[in-house]
Amino acid sequence: MSQVLMRCINYLFDNYAKAKNDPFEKHPIADYIRNTIPNDILNAGLIDPSIYKVDASPGKYGKWANVPWIRISRKSISNSAQEGVYIVYLFSADGDTVFLTLNQGYTDIEKDTKQQENSTKKAAITKLLRDRATHCINTLNGHSFNSDMNISLGKDPGNRGKMYELGSIFYKEYKKQAVPSEEILEKDLKDMLEIYEEYYEKIFKGNDNKKAPLNPIPNEKIMFQNRILFGAPGTGKSFKIDDPENGYGLKDVDVSRKFRTTFHPDYDYAQFVGAYKPKPVDTKAEKNEITYSFVPQVFAKAYATAWKQYIAAGNASTTDNQIYLVIEEINRGNCAQIFGDIFQLLDRDGKGFSQYSIDADCDFATWLKEDSILKTVWDDYETKVGEGKLKLPPNLIILATMNTSDQSLFPMDSAFKRRFDWEYMPISFDGKEAADYLIDIDGSRYSWQKFVETVNEKILTLTESEDKQLGEFFIKPDKKDENGECVLISCERFLGKVMFYLWNEVCKDEHKNDSFFRVKSDGKEEYFTFQDLYKKEKRDYLKRFMDELLKEEG
Repeated sequence: MSQVLMRCINYLFDNYAKAKNDPFEKHPIADYIRNTIPNDILNAGLIDPSIYKVDASPGKYGKWANVPWIRISRKSISNSAQEGVYIVYLFSADGDTVFLTLNQGYTDIEKDTKQQENSTKKAAITKLLRDRATHCINTLNGHSFNSDMNISLGKDPGNRGKMYELGSIFYKEYKKQAVPSEEILEKDLKDMLEIYEEYYEKIFKGNDNKKAPLNPIPNEKIMFQNRILFGAPGTGKSFKIDDPENGYGLKDVDVSRKFRTTFHPDYDYAQFVGAYKPKPVDTKAEKNEITYSFVPQVFAKAYATAWKQYIAAGNASTTDNQIYLVIEEINRGNCAQIFGDIFQLLDRDGKGFSQYSIDADCDFATWLKEDSILKTVWDDYETKVGEGKLKLPPNLIILATMNTSDQSLFPMDSAFKRRFDWEYMPISFDGKEAADYLIDIDGSRYSWQKFVETVNEKILTLTESEDKQLGEFFIKPDKKDENGECVLISCERFLGKVMFYLWNEVCKDEHKNDSFFRVKSDGKEEYFTFQDLYKKEKRDYLKRFMDELLKEEG
């Protein structure tokens, strides 16, 4: 193996940053990048020279480039980095990262927007670049490449570097300290060439303008923004969030577009949004020096990602750029404390934006501008939201789950509740695998569905409430039957999870009153406790309890 890709990438990593301190004209490293690297790649046999050309740029007009690059282009599609669509390795301005991208030029867009005022021209160029990218992403097979539009070429990539960021369609990122093997680099290039050829066949051919078509944003979408799924334990609330067939389909959503957290009594604003925290400057140094910086948490990350995706899609909320913030067990935390003034943002207008903006904490605002992924589109974000302000975009979806059997440790006031849509999750076995579950007690088997339906009637009678009833997925099987299917609930699991719940949450306070923890003995009803089920002399209590409870079953 020639190791040509690894050699070229490491050469720029090792030499470019130092060379930028020297005069540009006739510099040997500039010459090596411009001439030797393209020839080495062509001679390695990785591409067909009759179809593709390779060029590389350390800069021009007597100046080093902020973002040097190595480009592979189809001769019929692109003649320069300023036009058409091409494959390009982009090296970040800080010299720490290289991106393999399918990218696009922008000179034709500049011509199309030539008559516009400077104040609107940048926004128009951004929208057209992202329209083209979105069309390609929706049309082409992206293999294992990222398409989240989050490419960042450093804090100071220059104007051209910013255009490369906006023009990115698919990409993969390699770090200086972790350049992969030649085998991986060549496979990634091969996959990117397949995408490029698909682009040529499906989009470029027959297009008279010889550009990626400027189609409008597909499937523009305004959906619910804040929703709580609530119901008895085990009704599949979290499952519905992930279910792609009968739910919200987050299981199939790219991991970069979903953020999950769980509220609990000690959860607070700093854990939800972020906080200014200390960290060591250099963990290897003898002196343990400390610095402070804003550490973003789940809300801050989801917020920045949502706005970046919204702007990148040409200021649109689409089926492909929804960002999901999932809050499990929302009623187990102090919502007023956790949300703080973000509570105000939950009021949405008819287009899905926060109806009212709020002032961002200084640390949060600084992070958004200087360190988050929004820094690459900061001008557009600031124009939309306002300096130092926060406002939720329509593609940021907040989904939460609430178990109605839990006694909320903190009250959820009506003002908070009314800012959410509420979706009740009823107990239902229809068409669900739980209908086939069996409880295995010392060789005797009982229908889980029959047990749930029977015991739920008793819970309703005893408590006059549905909140503590059992859902169909309250428990999952842990044993296989004779056919090798995992549909059996073992006695130990049933005791420890179901019977303990029924005793502790439903019957304990009603012991020897209306509790259904009882069996018949010599014609009389005998009450028992959860502990009795573990006594040797009362080993048969559970089986007797189940037989009498389900005696109607044939």
